[in-house]
Amino acid sequence: MKNIIRIALVLSAFIVLPVGAYFSDVSLSHPNYNAISHVKTEGIVSGYPDGTYRPDSVINRAEFTKIVMEANFSTNTINMCNPTRTYSFSDAGKEDWYSKYLCSAVQNKIISGYDDGTFRPAASINFAEAAKIVATTDLIEKSIRYGKRLPPAGDGPWYEQYVQYLSDNNAVPASIKSNDKLITRGEMAEIIYRLQVDIGSIPGYCTDDPVGTAIGRDEYPKLVEYAHLDFLGELFTASECGQARIDRIFGVRDGMYTLKPKILLKDGPSNAVVGALDKIGFDCLVVNIATSSCVHWLLDDLVPVSEILTLEPYADEIRSVECTNCG
Repeated sequence: MKNIIRIALVLSAFIVLPVGAYFSDVSLSHPNYNAISHVKTEGIVSGYPDGTYRPDSVINRAEFTKIVMEANFSTNTINMCNPTRTYSFSDAGKEDWYSKYLCSAVQNKIISGYDDGTFRPAASINFAEAAKIVATTDLIEKSIRYGKRLPPAGDGPWYEQYVQYLSDNNAVPASIKSNDKLITRGEMAEIIYRLQVDIGSIPGYCTDDPVGTAIGRDEYPKLVEYAHLDFLGELFTASECGQARIDRIFGVRDGMYTLKPKILLKDGPSNAVVGALDKIGFDCLVVNIATSSCVHWLLDDLVPVSEILTLEPYADEIRSVECTNCG
């Protein structure tokens, strides 16, 4: 560490080095970006060979079945199903690319097909149909593990209790305005993402959308205890939601970006926070003469954001974080 006392304050800024998004056609501003990032990092989807995801394309029943099954069942469970013994839809072969997913869905009483004996794999799927498949699948685990149940069936249409289940679990994308709306690939990801948020794998506040600020970047709703930390607080809060949220806020992914903050500590900082700053590469900027402790620190080198996150346990020892030109 360079233990240099400077009288003049040095302006510093959070610097972001941009890299591409997960898919070439899913921008950071896409309304389903967090959800698509989630299903990608969880291995639920892989996209197309050309590097696209096609978030606004309508999804068909075969694709939808595959993705829902992969989101809820292990590969071994899916592969163990024997299509020749499980279903006999007139329009669904036993060796088609989706056969093992359809097999497992039928075996688990998630899909039964149409009254005319068809599955209609290439047909688009609307929200009412999707709600039944997703809710039924979701309840296989949650009815036992969390005591979840479908709302009672009323006098309404057949899909009412399934749609209500998704609504009760905050799993209806904002873009869904009617039950007969055809589901897009982005909306499918959003439904899965929000249901997985429900079981606590991601904190509930992570479903909140960042809001654009005047300086041209997103600002995340900060946790109360981080409100004094400026963009460092945003980073700490975003980290609670996983990598996809950090990517959304800071415009990049996979940890390939850096920050350059200037941090003011409270008087009498602990040896632990001083050691953490020193380890990251911060330099002492100002020393409190009365206590002989460094209270103002500047990071003048670029480091991975994962190293900055090691400061989170010491958030209550940080008085403020200065940031200039944070866009």
